Amino acid sequence: MKKLLLASTALVMSAGVAAADVALSGDGRMGIVYNDAAVDELRFDSRVRVLFTLSGETSTGLAFGGSFRAHTAGDAASGNMGTNGATVFIAGDWGTLTMGDTMGAVQGAVGDLHGVGLTGLGFVNENTYLIRNFNGGVFNSGGTNALYTYTIEGLTVHAHIGQVNVRDGNNDRVNTYGIGARYAMGDFEIGAGVERGDVGGLNIDHVAVGGQYTFGDIEVRATYGTLFNDGSGLLASDDQYGLSMSASFAETTVTAFARRDFARDTHVGVGASYDLGGGASLVGGVRFTDFDAGGDQTTADFGVSFSF
Repeated sequence: MKKLLLASTALVMSAGVAAADVALSGDGRMGIVYNDAAVDELRFDSRVRVLFTLSGETSTGLAFGGSFRAHTAGDAASGNMGTNGATVFIAGDWGTLTMGDTMGAVQGAVGDLHGVGLTGLGFVNENTYLIRNFNGGVFNSGGTNALYTYTIEGLTVHAHIGQVNVRDGNNDRVNTYGIGARYAMGDFEIGAGVERGDVGGLNIDHVAVGGQYTFGDIEVRATYGTLFNDGSGLLASDDQYGLSMSASFAETTVTAFARRDFARDTHVGVGASYDLGGGASLVGGVRFTDFDAGGDQTTADFGVSFSF
């Protein structure tokens, strides 16, 4: 027993010397959600997540690190804890190489519109990209992408390649890659990029542009994306576009967006938050969607968000 204790102590001490720095942060929420399209229109919602951020540096000055999230949701049927968003990186004067559940190059260059609500209300403010983080792109890359980023002055360049040898449900090989850039000039930022997805002999090219302007406590964003060579019928239309704004007044922040997606559905949302101090905020929002296929949907939420 004594030998085991000594061995364990030595292991912990040696691990502490060799280990990189580890930082913990987190967020949580609790509130109520309304959905007029659901059988039960009202439900409670709660969640808490912990973000693990690891960092270190080699003797030659290369920075390295990684991060992942551990989370659980109060309304999950299983009640089990899961993890997602894992990435690792290495960086130097030559730029940063990140692998894992990363964003795509065009997502990094163009970004998304402002979101609303406690829960995100479907996150329909987010643009559709062929590759984006949390496996949310048109093409499932297996949650592992390679992203290169280089910044000089106000210019940031991104390039990505999706996971190699990924196959779809028809056993066709899926290849994704893209490049994008974003330039900041004082209060104005502009970004653009192009990405391609190859699957089953079909090519889909997505070109997107976006801009952001900040004046005082008000921020405005606009984005546009268009498709070329979409012979697959994978997406219903060739264009997506939207506009959003965020305005802060003392402890209150108001956000709003309007967006039409590739499915020709139109989404409009408005939300607000009030800073209670200490990392807690009252947050609420409403989102309306008019579906191109017919019908509409209204969702709303309200509650308290926490950051730790």
